[in-house]
Amino acid sequence: MASVRQDRLLSEFEALVTIDSVSLKEREMADYLKEKLTELGCEVEEDDGAQAAGGNAGNVIARFKGTDSTRSPILLSAHMDRVTPGVGIRPVREGNIIRSSGDTILGADDAAGIAIVLEVLRMLRDNRADHPDIEIVFSFCEEKGLLGAKALDKSKLRAKLGYVIDSGGPVNRVVVQSPSHITLDVKIKGRAAHAGVEPEKGIDAVQVAARAISQMKLGRIDDETTANLGMISGGRATNIVCDLVEVRGEARSMSREKLERAVASIQETFQESCSAAGAILEFGSEIEYETYNISPSSEVCQRLRKAGEKLGMEMHFVSAGGGSDANIYNAQGIECVVLGAGYFKPHTLEEYLDIEEFVKSASLVYEVVVA
Repeated sequence: MASVRQDRLLSEFEALVTIDSVSLKEREMADYLKEKLTELGCEVEEDDGAQAAGGNAGNVIARFKGTDSTRSPILLSAHMDRVTPGVGIRPVREGNIIRSSGDTILGADDAAGIAIVLEVLRMLRDNRADHPDIEIVFSFCEEKGLLGAKALDKSKLRAKLGYVIDSGGPVNRVVVQSPSHITLDVKIKGRAAHAGVEPEKGIDAVQVAARAISQMKLGRIDDETTANLGMISGGRATNIVCDLVEVRGEARSMSREKLERAVASIQETFQESCSAAGAILEFGSEIEYETYNISPSSEVCQRLRKAGEKLGMEMHFVSAGGGSDANIYNAQGIECVVLGAGYFKPHTLEEYLDIEEFVKSASLVYEVVVA
């Protein structure tokens, strides 16, 4: 059984997190990865998908030639961007843990996934192991709407199954189900008036919004569905009756029917409050990504079971409330699941990487592609 070179894997990870690569500013990361992939003998290209989004780097797409052209290719994917505060990261190693210096995130989401893909390619090269063609996508701007995966020209890929290495928690936890996600953009138009002289001539958009929101069921609606109104803004001054409030939110569900029902209920409640006060409602909703549900009996999962057995790991197939590039790949006909990379508490200053889990993930991915 081939072994992960832990020192090489950790060195690569630490190099990756010190490259500034927040969403839509992945240029330095893309250039670094193209160089590394070329050194590994891959065919490498970068698309122009970020232009429409105002980014400075596209998706990095690579092909690592297999030893048997009759075998179906496998996709490995991770994303190049990270959330803020993600500039000037300084990784600190403490025993089996790597964390940031405390004033930034660590960026293991998803530098750990990238490092694992690079290590697996190096292991395949060093061990001269039999394997199919490996297709690699390092996407841009995953953290702000999966923009890279959405922009990717899927005709560039031949793989029909793949693994997105972009999840926290234990490595034997495999995400096989993820919800559909709709974003909400709400505007409540009231009427301005002097708040001290003639407030009765105004229509207070703040009160209209507050009445509506107080009557909504938000948070966890049922075991498959959530809804959240996360951003509210409005008003120009304390002495003006507020004539415009904007609310942004989202709803998610494993069931499209339940999702549409939740969105319709939110819209109806806003409309009732607006109608009662004489305000005008503008309600917008947009699907961000669709749900997927991969059977544990599918090939993509069976390869994981086989690899897990070889490593002494029992694989657990679970659902998750978040989205990833896997939602987009599955919608495009590439059957994908999401694998853990050994990091915990992503998107926070407490984010950390468990080195033992990190190494296990690299071993698992290697065994999957040689299975």
